[in-house]
Amino acid sequence: MTPPFYQRIGVKYHFLSNTFLGINLRAYNFYESDFIEWTLGHRIIW
Repeated sequence: MTPPFYQRIGVKYHFLSNTFLGINLRAYNFYESDFIEWTLGHRIIW
């Protein structure tokens, strides 16, 4: 059964001027980890 709410803890690192990399641990019930999320992004400034 998938729980309706999750907790996430992680870090995000900004490198170059507008690019970032992040990693999060997604868990539920404050102790059961579900999976690891990776993030790579680029911010566009208008």
